Amino acid sequence: MRLFFCALLAGCFAPKPPTGALSCGDRDSCPDGYSCIGGRCWTSGTGPDMAVALDDMSMPEDLSGSDLAGLDFSANADLTSRDLGSADIACAPPIGTWQVTACVPAPNGLFERDFVEVNGSALLYDNVYYNANDCATPLFLISTLSTLSVTAQPGGPCAMDTTVQSVSALALDTTLKNSWNSMPFCGFTDWAVGLPKTVTGLGCGSFLAAGFTVANIYALDPGGLRFGSNPGVDAGTTRPTVLGSPAPATCSLGGNLGCFVSKNCSLHSAYPQCTTPGGNALGSGCSFPADDCAAGADCILGTDGGATPEPTQCRQFCRDDNDCTQAPLAATPTIKSRCAPAGLAFFTQPFSLAKLCTINCDPINQLGCPPGTNCVVSSFGGSQFTDCAPIGSVGAGASCGTTGPYCASGLTCESNNKCRKPCLGPGNCGSDQCVLSGVDPYGSCCPGGSC
Repeated sequence: MRLFFCALLAGCFAPKPPTGALSCGDRDSCPDGYSCIGGRCWTSGTGPDMAVALDDMSMPEDLSGSDLAGLDFSANADLTSRDLGSADIACAPPIGTWQVTACVPAPNGLFERDFVEVNGSALLYDNVYYNANDCATPLFLISTLSTLSVTAQPGGPCAMDTTVQSVSALALDTTLKNSWNSMPFCGFTDWAVGLPKTVTGLGCGSFLAAGFTVANIYALDPGGLRFGSNPGVDAGTTRPTVLGSPAPATCSLGGNLGCFVSKNCSLHSAYPQCTTPGGNALGSGCSFPADDCAAGADCILGTDGGATPEPTQCRQFCRDDNDCTQAPLAATPTIKSRCAPAGLAFFTQPFSLAKLCTINCDPINQLGCPPGTNCVVSSFGGSQFTDCAPIGSVGAGASCGTTGPYCASGLTCESNNKCRKPCLGPGNCGSDQCVLSGVDPYGSCCPGGSC
C-alpha cells in the first residue's frame, strides 16, 4: 500500500506503473521511487521475490472494468512540497484524523481516498478504493497500523519515526468479496464484507512487512498536517528536511467531534465524515455499511465470523469512558457504559483507532441487544459492565470463552470460563441460589449456592 510513501507523507497521487513492470534505463536508471534490480524497476521494499502484486485479482466489469494489477501498495510518488525553513514547532503526537488525498484516480479505473489517524503512539493509515469518481461507495480498504515516536529537532520541524505493526485488507462490496473468494485472493476463500484479514508482508499485494520503518518529519499548520516530502525508508536513511502539502483534518470519531450539531461523525464510506443521522437508536440494530443510526452513533458489524448475516448494532465511538453517554438502567445505576479496550467487545470496527462504548443492556430479561446477540455481564478495571455478545449453544456450568464457544441465550461466560445465568437477587434463579459478591450488582445463579 502506498501508505508511507505518497499518501501518508505528502497528500498527492500519481498513477504509477506496477512494480517490476519497467525495464531499467541507461546506467540502471528508473523513475523516482524505483530501484533497478536485475534489470527491472522495483519500488522500495519490493523486488523479484515480491512482485506478485495483484495480477490475478480480477474484478467484475461492473466494478472496475479491469483487474487490480496496477495497484501497488508500496509505491513511492513525486511529491509537491515547499521548504518551510526552520520553524519553531512544539513536538507531540499530532492527535486527530486527516484526509491525505481527495477522491483521486487510481490505476485500472478505480478511485482512491487516503486517511491517516494518530492516537498517542499509534498511527493508522487507510487506503480506501472506490469504483466511481464521487468516492461514495467503497470497494475495499487497506489499513496499516504502525507505532509512532516523535522528537524535537533544533530549528526545524518535528522528527517522526513509524514502524509497521500489521497490515489488513477489508472487502466492503459483496461482488468484490465474491471475486476475492473465487481467486482466492492472498490464499483466503472466506472473505466477508466488513471482516478484515491480516496480510502483513504478503506478496499477493506487495504488502509492507512488520518492522518496516520510516524516518520522517511533520508539522501542524492552519491548513492541516504536513509530512516530509521524501521520507527515509528503513534504518539508517536520511530524514527529509522539506515538508509536503497539508492534509486537511476530518471529524473525530471519538466524542463525535468536528461536525455541526445536526450531523454525525461516522464511518459511512470507510473514512470519518460528517453525515446526516438516521433513526436507529443507540443499541438497536442497523444496516451496515449504511449510516442509519441516530446522532452520536454508527452502525457496527459483529466480528464472530460465524453468523450469516453478522449482527449489527448502533454504537458510540470513544476515546475514554467520558465519551460513553448512554444512561445506566434504573435497576443497575452503578453499571455504566465503558470505553472497551481492543479485543474486549464483540462488536469492533477495523477502520479507526477509536474504540467502542459498551451497551447498557438487561442481562436478566435479555433486553437492549439486537437479534442474534446475548446481553452478558463482564468486568474491566475492577467494575462490571454489560454488553452484547454472540448467542451460542453452551449450557449452564459448561466451558466457554470470550471468543467462543459462546453461551446459550440468557447466560454469561464468567471469569472462570463457565456459563452462568446472571442475577440481581434470588427471584432471578428459580431453584438455584443467587450468589452475590457484595460489591458488584450482578451475581451468578449457582446450584446449591456453589459455582
